[in-house]
Amino acid sequence: MSPSVLPDGATPSISANGTSNGIVWAAERQESLDTQIGKKSPLLLAYSATNVGTLLYSSAQNANRDTPGLETKFMVPLVANGRVYIGTQTDVDAYGVLLPASSATLKPATLSWGIIAIGSTSQPKTATLTNTGSTTLTISSVSVTGTESAEFPISAKNLRLVFGRGRHVHDLC
Repeated sequence: MSPSVLPDGATPSISANGTSNGIVWAAERQESLDTQIGKKSPLLLAYSATNVGTLLYSSAQNANRDTPGLETKFMVPLVANGRVYIGTQTDVDAYGVLLPASSATLKPATLSWGIIAIGSTSQPKTATLTNTGSTTLTISSVSVTGTESAEFPISAKNLRLVFGRGRHVHDLC
């Protein structure tokens, strides 16, 4: 049982990953149903489906970023494609996972050349660096680490790679 009281009601929506990670979503009205609507924003609330007494999220936690538009009479959160949508008087507000401002992934995470005879050349290896953050990523240095990394010098004078969200840099090695 939840200690929360939604005095003016809310129609819940449920999201889950199969039979796990269930979330109960509710858009709580801030005005009485018998009051002319449209002067306040609703609160988007998320509760654990296994224990609705556990509040997972409230749009009031970061009101500057997460306050939806002005409420309508009947608001039902719509869950689709990993996001929650609320229809307001003038727009549809979308909520989802926030990406870190600066983040990147390298695939594969490591490269192995195996045993290479001294004086011979190995086949080139390809790695892809992807900007997975929400802002432009700038790389100003590259280094090799690990056992005997000094045997693999990198000369990168005046290195500056800048690429936007979702962009890739190939052939780093």
